Amino acid sequence: MQPGPAAWLAYLIEFYAGGDHYRNFRQYMANGGLNTLAVTAGLKIVTREEKGKGVFIITLMTTEEKA
Repeated sequence: MQPGPAAWLAYLIEFYAGGDHYRNFRQYMANGGLNTLAVTAGLKIVTREEKGKGVFIITLMTTEEKA
């Protein structure tokens, strides 16, 4: 997410979700967010569109071909 009010609001919403949810969100962001999650899951991002200063990300992914 791009720094600024939209990111602050996203963190605040996640904070109010509470407990494990907020801890998992912070870990997800600290580990690189969607890019890291895609690689870990064996997916390749084909297209990516960001809305709300990066708070919302719409992607098309596919499985990666293993050599």
